[in-house]
Amino acid sequence: MKTFLAGLVLEGRRCAVIGDDAEVLAKASKLALAGARVEVYECAPAGPVAQALGGLAGVSVQRAPFSLDAPGGPFRVVMLAPGDPARAAALFADCEARGVLFCAIDQPESCSLSNLATAEFGVISMGFASGGQSPGLLRRLRDGLAAGLAEPVGAFSLAMAKLRAETPRGSRREVLDAALRGFEVRVTVTLPSWFRAGGSR
Repeated sequence: MKTFLAGLVLEGRRCAVIGDDAEVLAKASKLALAGARVEVYECAPAGPVAQALGGLAGVSVQRAPFSLDAPGGPFRVVMLAPGDPARAAALFADCEARGVLFCAIDQPESCSLSNLATAEFGVISMGFASGGQSPGLLRRLRDGLAAGLAEPVGAFSLAMAKLRAETPRGSRREVLDAALRGFEVRVTVTLPSWFRAGGSR
């Protein structure tokens, strides 16, 4: 599945996450950090996921089963925990008909929204996509690059953002290009021995 990578502006938008596992916790947390109004459905109110989400601003755990017709206005994004292909297909069709972005986690055939492996530091957001074909590799790429980049680049990106905000629009390119002189990134990749030996396993 090919995807067009884009950043969704979800500030104040209503989003739903359905389920009661670690994936639900991770996705609801990311949506909340993006400023969305997150509703978590079919999650045990006294369970560990609900308790972990309880301290996050913008997240509420709903007792009612999920419905696209739940009071409160239309959803912008709906995410479903893995494990129920039939329900994923049905919800996908319903969301498509209503123009709602839908993601069935680990079921790319029932998605209009693809989860990226993401990392954030300073003002930088990095995302990697494989169309659902290699999520484990994406996580390794994200973790490796984030570990090497986060500390130096995070602080530097904040300084560059401050410089940009303080520089008059007409001279920004010249000033920012000059500030970036000497900045470079070098990447080292180590491939596993089975692949180096012939590329199949």
